[in-house]
Formats: sequence, structure tokens, C-alpha cells
Amino acid sequence: MDILNTISDIVFTIARDDDGMWRFTMVNKRFLQATGLESDAVFGQRVVDVVPRPAHDLVLSKYEEAIATRRPVQWEEVSVYPSGTKVGHVTVVALFDAQGMCRTIVGWVHDATECARRAALVAERQGETQREP
Repeated sequence: MDILNTISDIVFTIARDDDGMWRFTMVNKRFLQATGLESDAVFGQRVVDVVPRPAHDLVLSKYEEAIATRRPVQWEEVSVYPSGTKVGHVTVVALFDAQGMCRTIVGWVHDATECARRAALVAERQGETQREP
């Protein structure tokens, strides 16, 4: 786990419980820092209780896509957490056991919030420049 806490990207694992719900089984420190959530609000909790609406519908569909295609799945996600609005480039990979069942998904998120903020400022400034006579 120490290595995962040195990575600047968000890293997590989720597992499917007996009720078919995805629950967080591991997150690195960056996950907690980026979201502003406490570890007890994440570890063992259902994905739908941690990931804000409306993003959790997208997230769950991407998990199922990773399982169905047996390939990494990527997307961009915008979510509002206690720490504020976050923009992330998400990748998930389904892990399969010897019987071909997926019970675990590994994911990582590159936090692109600052890049999105800068791009919005540039676009705003360009718009102001174009409006000036």
C-alpha cells in the first residue's frame, strides 16, 4: 500500500459483494485528498453511496463494459465531492478468477481538475478579447 500512496493519481479497487453491489476495498491517500472524504466514508462502502449522482450511473455502466469486453475502459468524469468539483480521466480494468468470474475491478483516475480550470480561463479570456471592439 505504501507504493500506492506515493502515486499522484487516484487508485482504487472495488469488489462485488454477495448482493451484487460494488464496494470499495482499497483507495490510496490521493483518492481521499482529491475527494475530501474520510476513509470510513469510503472503505467497505457501496460505490453508489460514495460516487455522487448522476455520475454513479455512468460509473456502474463502465464497470459492466469492462467486464463484458474484458478490456480496459476509459472515460472522463465530472463529479462534485466535499473538496469541490473534480474532473478526472478514469480507467478501470476487470480482474477475472480461474472460473472466469469478475469479482474485482481496479481503477485509477488522473485528476484533470486544474487543467480543466485553466482551459476554462483561457476560453473565457479569448471570448473577452473577441468581444472587445
